[in-house]
Amino acid sequence: MTETRASGPLTGVRVLELAGIGPGPFAAMLLADLGADVVRVDRPGGPGLGVDPAYDITNRNKRSVLVDLKSPDGPPAVLDLAGRADILLEGYRPGVAERLGVGPDAALARNPALVYGRMTGWGQQGPLAHAAGHDIGYIAVTGALGMTGPADGPPYPAANLLGDYAGGSLYLVVGVLAALQHARATGTGQVVDAAIVDGTAHLTAMIHAMLAAGGWQDRRGANLLDGGVPFYGTYETADGGHMAVGALEPRFYAEFARLLGLEDAQAAARADAGRWEELRAAVAARFRQHTRAEWTEIFEGTDACVAPVLSLREAPATRTWPPAARSPSTPASPSPPPPRASPRPPAPCAGRRPGRGPHRRGGPRLGRARPRGTRPRGDRAAERQPEQMKRQIFSPDHEAFRETVRAFLAREVAPHYARWEEDGIVSRDAWLAAGRQGLLGLAVPEEYGGGGDPDFRYSAVLAEEFTRAGAAGLAVPLHNDMVGPYLAKLSTDEQKRRWLPGFCSGEIVSAIAMTEPGAGSTCRASARPPRTAATTGCSTARRPSSPTASSPTWSSSWRRRRRRAGPRG
Repeated sequence: MTETRASGPLTGVRVLELAGIGPGPFAAMLLADLGADVVRVDRPGGPGLGVDPAYDITNRNKRSVLVDLKSPDGPPAVLDLAGRADILLEGYRPGVAERLGVGPDAALARNPALVYGRMTGWGQQGPLAHAAGHDIGYIAVTGALGMTGPADGPPYPAANLLGDYAGGSLYLVVGVLAALQHARATGTGQVVDAAIVDGTAHLTAMIHAMLAAGGWQDRRGANLLDGGVPFYGTYETADGGHMAVGALEPRFYAEFARLLGLEDAQAAARADAGRWEELRAAVAARFRQHTRAEWTEIFEGTDACVAPVLSLREAPATRTWPPAARSPSTPASPSPPPPRASPRPPAPCAGRRPGRGPHRRGGPRLGRARPRGTRPRGDRAAERQPEQMKRQIFSPDHEAFRETVRAFLAREVAPHYARWEEDGIVSRDAWLAAGRQGLLGLAVPEEYGGGGDPDFRYSAVLAEEFTRAGAAGLAVPLHNDMVGPYLAKLSTDEQKRRWLPGFCSGEIVSAIAMTEPGAGSTCRASARPPRTAATTGCSTARRPSSPTASSPTWSSSWRRRRRRAGPRG
């Protein structure tokens, strides 16, 4: 291999790589790109990848030595190299390096300050440690694969990028660099065990947080970042290409809608989850009217958060989008030759931002020509921004819950509210219906029949819709926001078992009376004394009503848990 003069923040760091395939070589390539001196120990016959080493880009910036680890002279030669290295990387199955005589104990005995990095799929221990595996299996058991693909189709992997490289290589690099810092400070090396299942699971941290908070549904195609919303996904163009849309924030969505040419009424559907399929169809229809190249010109240089979906050959040929986009029927220009292990590309280093400098060539500034039929809408889109900015705190789950509340109000409250006002009392049937719909006890623990979800935004939606409907006097929000949480937090276990199930089903209705000393009013002066339900009523089954056309349901995490739990009694 070609030896190049090192430059970068890891200049002077010596890395020994025991050749393998996939995430291990990629991790060593990253260290070499950052300036480390990487020596790759190749086995006779090559790694078995089936790719000419001259075209394997993970070989770049490395030196190579051929060693047969199964020969008597092989392990001592590797240990001699390890004695002069700062980092050693290997990707064998657990126990293989030890059997070959180059495991952590032997290497650290030769060099106590060595950082010994290990790359595995399942980890060094556990029931699957010695099992064969590949990227698709590793990401399958972490839940990451289950998030990909269309709602009505099977999951599909993005090649082996998510497990091998994101969950494997990157975590190995972070681990060995952290251990190197420790070794240089203390003189003591470490063994870094990077398992792909661990790294991939860690990558899902934010999604798990959203799931726990009720902001993510555990199914595909129903969430903010998996194509569940019409303003975050891909759309086909007239020539069979695709455009990627990520207009999440209201100001970016306004720019997107303006440049796409959506009518005001169509664009306003963003704020109404019930109209998202209508909006999705409108966006798809607009994109199908023009080619990928035309849409690329329109969105280039704007904050609409739209980009063309490029192929593997197109992407490196342009460096910066927009490319000289063409119809798929247009013959492609010859692709550049595959990169060889030759001069080192500029490595990121202090004082220089990636993407800046002489190595980056800027694309031409394309015009602002619009396809026929589009028109600027000026500040009319901005008129919708206050409502959109208010709504951006709500997830699709919250908006679905909003529709459930509205349907409940229209069906169970609006037809009777005037009579309740006249009579001065609300029908018990309305409270029981609210309980069946799952609107009571949102934050009450599930074991007592509540929703078990402390997300205040559901309560905010409930209060907003009751107030908008002129039904604030029904006091359902007060029941949820004040009485329920106080009962759940301050009452004894016996009191919770006695009162909370009925509280969540609507069989027990809460009331709050406030008076001021000397004001001339007392609770005893109430025209109607409070009525309590028999405690035996708490055993009534409280399964949420089934979805019907007139009774839309929503699917937050706590609603799904209640469905799985079934009736309580």
